[in-house]
Amino acid sequence: MNVPPLHKSLRKSAAGGFPPVRPVVNPEKRALVLLAFVPVMVFVVLAAMGLRHDAATLGPMMTWGPLVLQTGLGLLLVATGLVLTIPGRATGRGLPLSLLATGLLAFLSQTFATHSVSAGPAATPTTTAPGSACMAVETLVGIASLTLVVVLARSLSPSRVLWPCVLAAAGTGLIGEGIYRLHCSISDPAHVLLWHGGSILVLIAAASTAGKVWERTESRRMAERIARRRS
Repeated sequence: MNVPPLHKSLRKSAAGGFPPVRPVVNPEKRALVLLAFVPVMVFVVLAAMGLRHDAATLGPMMTWGPLVLQTGLGLLLVATGLVLTIPGRATGRGLPLSLLATGLLAFLSQTFATHSVSAGPAATPTTTAPGSACMAVETLVGIASLTLVVVLARSLSPSRVLWPCVLAAAGTGLIGEGIYRLHCSISDPAHVLLWHGGSILVLIAAASTAGKVWERTESRRMAERIARRRS
């Protein structure tokens, strides 16, 4: 069997030896850094805006339960996204889609469960301003969490980032919604699905767009690098 000759630059690099490589921190462990960030964001939201008015009606389980559940699922989504950035560990679309579906079901179930315990004020045209405020604040919380995830993923040098971006945005969006739900007393599904869910969709849309741009840029850069080597 004929073995293709090594490129001159590769032979030269191999002859000079390679510096020791620092092992990559386990992506799942990186995601746990976000867990330490959640109490900080909870404190900021509650200190600035206060606990929801119907917390006594909901009880501790229904007040804090959605945060715990959505934080757990959000961390799973983020960890999976970080794993998929590593070459050789990428999988098909089955796992990402199933995780996204699980996150959606959790969001819907918490929304209707909360409304069944404490209906609160109904969503009306007059709640448009509060709804837009909910969306704005929740999106800011999600962006802060997503920025931390980007910092955690930078040293992984990913080349395929579309699905990781979508998963990370969905995960941080779920966490952000769980945090902001501690303050928002409007449990009407029409409000929660439109404004709270809209914030998660905004994060996913922004992250997927950024992922597509990243992949196109990396593909173009790689093609230019190969063309220079061949020339």
